[in-house]
Amino acid sequence: MRSSKIGMTNVPSDLDPLKARYAYDLMMNACVFSRLVQLDGNGQVVSELASSWKVSDAGDEYTFTLNSDARFHDGSPVTARDVVYTFERILKSDRPPASILRLALDPSFRSDEDCPVKAVNDRQVKFHLPGAYPPFLSLLCNPVFGIVAQDSDGKIGSGPMVLEADEHSKTLKFKPFQEGAGLGEFYVKQISRDSLPEVIAEDELDLIFGLNSIDFQNVIRIDPYKVVRGHDSFVAHFLCNTKSPVLDSLERRRNLSYLINSLSDEVSNLAEYQKPLKSFLPSGLLSPSYYQRATSPVSEDAFSAKNSQFKAQPLRIVVQKGIFSQSYMSALGSLIERLGMVPDIQLVDSDALWNRYAKDDYDLISFSYSLAIPDDPDGYLWPFDNKELGIDNRFPMSSFLQKIEKVRFTSNQKERLELYEREFKQFEQEHYFIPVLQHDHLIAFKNRSEIPTLKPTFLYRLSDFIRP
Repeated sequence: MRSSKIGMTNVPSDLDPLKARYAYDLMMNACVFSRLVQLDGNGQVVSELASSWKVSDAGDEYTFTLNSDARFHDGSPVTARDVVYTFERILKSDRPPASILRLALDPSFRSDEDCPVKAVNDRQVKFHLPGAYPPFLSLLCNPVFGIVAQDSDGKIGSGPMVLEADEHSKTLKFKPFQEGAGLGEFYVKQISRDSLPEVIAEDELDLIFGLNSIDFQNVIRIDPYKVVRGHDSFVAHFLCNTKSPVLDSLERRRNLSYLINSLSDEVSNLAEYQKPLKSFLPSGLLSPSYYQRATSPVSEDAFSAKNSQFKAQPLRIVVQKGIFSQSYMSALGSLIERLGMVPDIQLVDSDALWNRYAKDDYDLISFSYSLAIPDDPDGYLWPFDNKELGIDNRFPMSSFLQKIEKVRFTSNQKERLELYEREFKQFEQEHYFIPVLQHDHLIAFKNRSEIPTLKPTFLYRLSDFIRP
C-alpha cells in the first residue's frame, strides 16, 4: 500500500482534542478521535459512536446510546464512563473547547454529582442542558469533542486512524485502525512557509495544508498543485481599543469602520477563496434584514479635518502574520496616511498578538478565528467566553453576552434567530469591531492526484482526502 505524503506548516506535538488550536489540527484530531455524532457530506447530523439518541419533550435532555461494537485503539470498549470523562475534562479546563461547550452546558457544577453529563449505564449517557438548545447536535459534531479513553490524558481514541508520532522529526504517521476500511496510510511532515517554493520544486508532497490563503498565492499558479477549498469557516476582524484616544469616540469608530470597510476590493488577490465581511456574522446565518444596514458615508478629507488633533500621531495596528494579504496591508497603511496619521503596522505571531491584547498595547488589533458550530450564530461567539483570552472583559462584551444568554435557549429556532438578530444589530451599532473578511481553509493537491469531490460541510477528516 502506498503512503501519501502531506506537508503542514505547524505539526502539533499532541493531537489531544482538548489542546487543538487550529482548524487543521481538528482535521487530524477527527482521524484519531471519534465523536458521538458527525456531519455527513450534506451537512446532516449522523451517527458516529452513538448508534441512536433521544431528545426529551422539553428539548433539554439528550440521551445517547453507544454502538456496542465501538472500541478504542487499545482494544477496550467505548463506554458511557469514557464519554462522561471526556466532557468533564473539557468543562474543568479553560481551553477553547470549554468555551464552545459552555454555549450549551452549565459549567458551574462543583462536584461530579452535579456534572451535566451523566452515565445512565455502560452504553447510555445523558446530557442535561439549561434549556432547549436547537444547535446542540451540530455542536457535538465539532472534532474538539472527540471521545478519549478514561484516564488516558487524551492519548487514546477510537477514530478510523491510529497515530504514530515521531517527535524528533516532527512527523506524524496515520495508519488505518481496521483493515479493509478503504482508508489510506499517510504521513504528515512539518514544512516551513519560507521554504514553500523549494518544497514545491522538490515535488515530494501529495498534499499541502495548514497554510493560509496568503501563502497559497505562492502555490495557486504553480504546477503540479491544484488548490481546492475545504470549508469557509474562518473570519477576521479588527478590534478597536476603546481606551485609545483615537477610538474612544463612537463617531470616530463608526467613521473609521466605514473607511476601512471601503477597502474591500483590496482584501485579497484570492477573490475565489476570500470575500469581504461587512457585518460581524457572515452571510446566510440570519435573515437578509440583518445584513441590510444603514451606513453613514464619510470622506477621507472630512475625517482628517474633523480629527486634526491626531495629525502625525501613530495609529498602532497589530496584525497576526498571514491573515491579510500584502496588498491589503499596503492599502490600509495608505488610508491611515491619507487620514493624517502615521500607520504603525506591526506583524506578529499569535502569542505576541495576545500578549499585546492583554496589555492594551494597540489601537487596532486583528482578531481571527474558526467557526465552532455550523449554521448558527453561536459558532462565532465561542471566543468571547474564552477565559484564557479575556475578551469578555473588553468593552461591553459581558453585557452583550448576558443578553444573548437570555435568548440562547429558545426552543423555536426561527424565533431564536430573530432574537439574536436584534441583539447583534444593537451591539454592532457601537462599532467595537471592524469586520474585514471571511475565507476558506484551502488544500493543495498535486494535479496528478485524484481529488475527491467535496461538498460544503463543516469540517472534513484529513483521511477524507487520502486514497488507499
